[in-house]
Amino acid sequence: FLRHNFLGPTAVMDVAEIERSVSLLDVLLREEGFKANLDDFCAARCETFEDAEENKLEYTAIFQEFQAMVEQHLEARLAQEGVDLAAFLAVLPEYMNLPTAHEQTGAIFDILNAFTDFSAFKDLMLEYKKAAAGDGHAGVAVSEMPAIPESLQASLELTQILENGGAEEGWQLTADKGWIQTYRKPDPESPIHMSRCFARVNMPAEALVNIFMDPWKKTQWDSEVASCDVLGGSGYAHDGYIVRQIAKIPLCTPRELLWRYQLVADYPEPGCYTGIIHDEPTDIPTTEGTIRVECKIGNLVVRPDGPDSCRLTMFGHMNFHFPAFIWNYTSSNWLIRNVIKLETAYKTIYQGMPPPIPA
Repeated sequence: FLRHNFLGPTAVMDVAEIERSVSLLDVLLREEGFKANLDDFCAARCETFEDAEENKLEYTAIFQEFQAMVEQHLEARLAQEGVDLAAFLAVLPEYMNLPTAHEQTGAIFDILNAFTDFSAFKDLMLEYKKAAAGDGHAGVAVSEMPAIPESLQASLELTQILENGGAEEGWQLTADKGWIQTYRKPDPESPIHMSRCFARVNMPAEALVNIFMDPWKKTQWDSEVASCDVLGGSGYAHDGYIVRQIAKIPLCTPRELLWRYQLVADYPEPGCYTGIIHDEPTDIPTTEGTIRVECKIGNLVVRPDGPDSCRLTMFGHMNFHFPAFIWNYTSSNWLIRNVIKLETAYKTIYQGMPPPIPA
């Protein structure tokens, strides 16, 4: 049995009940009528939301309206099947940590996340808003490898191979929103897919790097990050930084990421930046109350695209210790949310002038 106290009295559901509830929810959330209502709701209200840190009072009313719409669609139908929606949501976080969690949990995760967490809901609305004004993706160029340490050079070469890979290398398009395209690629050595995006971002290349690659700024702009601490390293002019980050994931146990950040300027072309992010081997114990993420790759390539925009390629191949299908299902949205958060931070927190990145 799984027990949680999120709702006051202890909610109790056995695994069979949870899995039956997951299957029922998956069917209800895939109904064409509900999906049409969801699209209409978000399209009609997304223009109200702004890329700003401050939340307007009217956002709360729209969020509550969204919750009422989802709840109305789900609660009565689930009750007919003997499922208590509130009890299910209470036990879901612990259940999702199980390696045997039901495969369809990934399919319902995004909507339940937006239903229960305002930040996730706001991201959903900003995603709808941005999709209405998006554009396409430009091509990729290649240049000479700079003289750098062998291990970092290998990471840069891998990034270039992954960026240039197409369908013949196994990359599958998962979403095309005009301004961003997301892909995934099976890994023969792991059930967890690699993810990739190409995006046009409304901020200068240097500004994006100054925000994303600065660990001291992380908690300023990413609401999903509870803490981000620099544990070592001599800076980007040398071996980069060793960073420990605690991620808040709605409906889940917090995740700890312990990785090395490295940055190479003027690669793969002059004026571009390549950021290398991967696991840092360590004997440091996992922070109590968290689960440590395994990160094979979290790299990015940033290219100037005019004075006020850039082209971003970003990769993700991480084991968050969910069942593999949950990461495979949600990783595209993770990439999209990152881009939206970066644009929001540039416009609002830093007012178009993010402080320079540490050397």
